[in-house]
Amino acid sequence: MLSIHEAATLRAALRYWTDEIAVHNPSVARPYMDDPDAVPLGLPEIASLIERLDNVKLRYVLIAKGSDKVFSSRLLLEQELPAVSQHMQPLTVILPGDATSPSSVG
Repeated sequence: MLSIHEAATLRAALRYWTDEIAVHNPSVARPYMDDPDAVPLGLPEIASLIERLDNVKLRYVLIAKGSDKVFSSRLLLEQELPAVSQHMQPLTVILPGDATSPSSVG
Protein backbone atom coordinates (compact mmCIF):
# COMPACT_ATOMS: atom_id res chain seq x y z
CA MET A 1 0.00 0.00 0.00
CA LEU A 2 1.28 3.44 -0.91
CA SER A 3 0.10 6.03 1.63
CA ILE A 4 -0.45 9.74 1.01
CA HIS A 5 2.64 10.53 3.10
CA GLU A 6 4.75 8.03 1.16
CA ALA A 7 3.62 9.58 -2.14
CA ALA A 8 4.62 13.02 -0.83
CA THR A 9 8.04 11.61 0.10
CA LEU A 10 8.47 10.17 -3.40
CA ARG A 11 7.68 13.56 -4.94
CA ALA A 12 10.17 15.25 -2.58
CA ALA A 13 12.83 12.67 -3.45
CA LEU A 14 12.26 13.27 -7.16
CA ARG A 15 12.65 17.02 -6.65
CA TYR A 16 15.87 16.42 -4.73
CA TRP A 17 17.04 14.07 -7.50
CA THR A 18 16.31 16.81 -10.03
CA ASP A 19 18.28 19.41 -8.07
CA GLU A 20 21.23 17.31 -6.97
CA ILE A 21 21.72 14.38 -9.35
CA ALA A 22 19.97 14.85 -12.69
CA VAL A 23 21.81 18.11 -13.37
CA HIS A 24 25.08 16.14 -13.57
CA ASN A 25 26.27 13.51 -15.99
CA PRO A 26 23.80 10.57 -15.99
CA SER A 27 26.59 8.27 -14.80
CA VAL A 28 26.37 9.96 -11.38
CA ALA A 29 22.98 8.27 -10.93
CA ARG A 30 24.18 4.73 -11.70
CA PRO A 31 24.95 3.73 -8.08
CA TYR A 32 21.34 4.52 -7.13
CA MET A 33 19.70 2.48 -9.87
CA ASP A 34 18.35 -1.00 -9.01
CA ASP A 35 18.95 -2.20 -12.55
CA PRO A 36 22.52 -1.63 -13.77
CA ASP A 37 21.24 -1.48 -17.36
CA ALA A 38 18.56 1.12 -16.61
CA VAL A 39 19.01 4.55 -18.13
CA PRO A 40 18.24 7.32 -15.62
CA LEU A 41 15.48 9.73 -16.57
CA GLY A 42 16.54 13.10 -17.91
CA LEU A 43 15.39 16.44 -16.48
CA PRO A 44 12.33 16.79 -18.77
CA GLU A 45 11.20 13.23 -17.99
CA ILE A 46 11.59 13.75 -14.24
CA ALA A 47 9.68 17.05 -14.43
CA SER A 48 6.87 15.27 -16.27
CA LEU A 49 6.80 12.47 -13.70
CA ILE A 50 6.66 14.94 -10.80
CA GLU A 51 3.82 16.81 -12.50
CA ARG A 52 1.88 13.57 -13.04
CA LEU A 53 2.45 12.49 -9.42
CA ASP A 54 1.37 15.93 -8.19
CA ASN A 55 -1.97 15.38 -9.88
CA VAL A 56 -2.95 11.86 -8.87
CA LYS A 57 -5.53 10.62 -6.43
CA LEU A 58 -4.74 7.61 -4.28
CA ARG A 59 -7.53 5.19 -3.54
CA TYR A 60 -7.56 1.67 -2.19
CA VAL A 61 -9.39 -1.60 -2.71
CA LEU A 62 -9.28 -4.54 -0.34
CA ILE A 63 -7.92 -7.80 -1.68
CA ALA A 64 -7.54 -11.24 -0.14
CA LYS A 65 -4.05 -11.77 1.24
CA GLY A 66 -2.01 -13.99 -1.03
CA SER A 67 -4.36 -13.67 -3.99
CA ASP A 68 -5.84 -11.15 -6.38
CA LYS A 69 -9.45 -11.57 -5.23
CA VAL A 70 -11.05 -8.17 -4.69
CA PHE A 71 -13.48 -8.00 -1.76
CA SER A 72 -15.31 -4.92 -3.02
CA SER A 73 -14.94 -2.74 -6.09
CA ARG A 74 -15.60 0.38 -4.00
CA LEU A 75 -12.59 2.68 -3.97
CA LEU A 76 -11.71 3.74 -0.43
CA LEU A 77 -9.91 6.76 0.95
CA GLU A 78 -6.94 6.04 3.21
CA GLN A 79 -8.93 7.03 6.32
CA GLU A 80 -11.69 4.58 5.34
CA LEU A 81 -9.42 1.54 5.41
CA PRO A 82 -10.39 -0.97 8.08
CA ALA A 83 -7.98 -2.16 10.75
CA VAL A 84 -5.37 -4.68 9.65
CA SER A 85 -6.90 -8.09 9.00
CA GLN A 86 -5.50 -11.59 8.68
CA HIS A 87 -7.54 -12.11 5.54
CA MET A 88 -7.34 -8.91 3.52
CA GLN A 89 -4.89 -6.20 2.57
CA PRO A 90 -5.18 -2.84 0.81
CA LEU A 91 -4.11 -2.42 -2.79
CA THR A 92 -3.23 1.08 -3.98
CA VAL A 93 -5.07 2.44 -7.01
CA ILE A 94 -3.52 5.50 -8.64
CA LEU A 95 -6.12 7.60 -10.42
CA PRO A 96 -5.44 10.57 -12.68
CA GLY A 97 -6.31 13.75 -10.85
CA ASP A 98 -7.36 17.21 -11.86
CA ALA A 99 -4.38 18.81 -13.59
CA THR A 100 -5.54 22.24 -12.43
CA SER A 101 -5.20 21.38 -8.73
CA PRO A 102 -1.66 20.33 -7.81
CA SER A 103 -1.09 17.96 -4.89
CA SER A 104 -4.50 16.37 -5.19
CA VAL A 105 -3.09 13.18 -3.68
CA GLY A 106 -5.60 11.98 -1.20
